[in-house]
Amino acid sequence: MKNSKKYICFLSVLILFFSCQKKVVFDIDYKEQPVLNCLFSADSTVDVFLTTSVSPTDITYFEAIENADIYLYRNNKMLGMLNEMKETSYTIDLYSAEQIKKSYTNKNIKIRDVAGDVYKIVAILPNMDTCEAITQMPEKPILQSLELIDCSLEKNTVLGNMITGYGISGNIKVNIRKNENFKYYGIKVSYDANITEHTLEETDTIYKTYLPLEIKSPGFQITYLKGNGYIFSDSCFINDELEFIISVENTLRTNDPNVYNKLFVEVSCISEDYYYYEKEMIEQFTSQSDAFSNIKNVHSNIKNGLGIFACYTTLVDTLYLPEVQKY
Repeated sequence: MKNSKKYICFLSVLILFFSCQKKVVFDIDYKEQPVLNCLFSADSTVDVFLTTSVSPTDITYFEAIENADIYLYRNNKMLGMLNEMKETSYTIDLYSAEQIKKSYTNKNIKIRDVAGDVYKIVAILPNMDTCEAITQMPEKPILQSLELIDCSLEKNTVLGNMITGYGISGNIKVNIRKNENFKYYGIKVSYDANITEHTLEETDTIYKTYLPLEIKSPGFQITYLKGNGYIFSDSCFINDELEFIISVENTLRTNDPNVYNKLFVEVSCISEDYYYYEKEMIEQFTSQSDAFSNIKNVHSNIKNGLGIFACYTTLVDTLYLPEVQKY
């Protein structure tokens, strides 16, 4: 009898608990805005991605805005209209379906390698709303020296004498001199890979693969990792120069070491807007796993919209690796 009373009491409390629940509507004050993204370099064409922003409660699929009129200017002189629609397929990861990115371009417009050129973009949307932005072409970076330190290409084995590939291991010493008018930089290290490294197709297609880096220098405590490279400001420089060590280590999935006997070191000068956009984008990604972090707005220089319009110049130097070590 006592157990029966306890059961009835428990059931009553449970019913009361669920009957007191209240549905809370999470209302976000959200206004849709155009998003314009364009990063370009000297001696290249311009690709402009134009989409609409999405609410934080919506799926993160960005649909391209088509039938917009986009004009590009240099030093207040119109270079032309970006009137060609270019489609690029991509996948986020191995488990994602293939998606198509659409961009505006004009193959007849080439970006010249002149520091100080001011570029302006104006996008007129189908609803007649307008967004625009400006950016300034930086100077070429001043790469004073580049040196391999104990860097080699070695065979990797697992079972017996079966070769699974080759590995790069070692350090690269880099010396950069400060530019007078532009103070933001980037660095990456890559090698050229044949597409047959990943597929069974017989083709001569070559694509660039970037190596994961680690920079061993106390002055780089305030820099930021971008993909497999770094961006940094001239606050790292001492007496107008910056010398640091890059540690590289990576396993290549190939049995032909002759294709991968050189590395390409890319040193860039980037515009100020580019630096703060990448810096704050990285900070936003890294803070997503922290439940107590504040929501951070990513830097944008688009007037009447969101996104980034920025440019950079790059100097590429080649380092040749020693011969493959024999075992």
